[in-house]
Amino acid sequence: MCIFFPGFQYMNASKLTLVLDLDHTLIYTLHPKDRLQDVDESLRTHKISTKDTLNPDAIFVIERPGLVTFLQEVRQFCEVMLFTASSRDYALPILRVIDPDQSIFVKKYFREHTSKYRHYPCVKDLALLDIPLNRVVMVDDEPGAYSIQQHNAILAPKFSGDPHDDFLLSCLLPLIRKLVALEDVRDFLA
Repeated sequence: MCIFFPGFQYMNASKLTLVLDLDHTLIYTLHPKDRLQDVDESLRTHKISTKDTLNPDAIFVIERPGLVTFLQEVRQFCEVMLFTASSRDYALPILRVIDPDQSIFVKKYFREHTSKYRHYPCVKDLALLDIPLNRVVMVDDEPGAYSIQQHNAILAPKFSGDPHDDFLLSCLLPLIRKLVALEDVRDFLA
């Protein structure tokens, strides 16, 4: 039996919704003709064929250090979604590599789901998720992408293939663990 006290803020029993960007947040891509020999061998990399009109051939994908561990950890206490300004044809082959079992990203949103605004061409409106925003966090390297719901966002430093990058495991994962306990993440992220 539960006893409710008027005026007390109860923690939402639902999982935190974590909305992740793809390019420069989780991965970095190069064209195979670029200088691949400069990529540190400690990084997880993949050569992927896409049907994307901007990348009709293959692309070379570099995972941000700690990506696999980060995704495995957060999926235990978050509903993880992807929201990218990239096309579906570009992003889906990448997702098949970083989430081969399709067990991490419960929903996926692509360029066609973004909105064009005067100051930024691909704004990601979290209202599209059709869930209360008090328990939604977006992580993106581009502030313009989350300009509508700034108090739901965490700015990720751009990832460009640095093998010493520790953002996901040293910075973001501990922060997400703290946000899980909050009734309204916007109070903390404001």
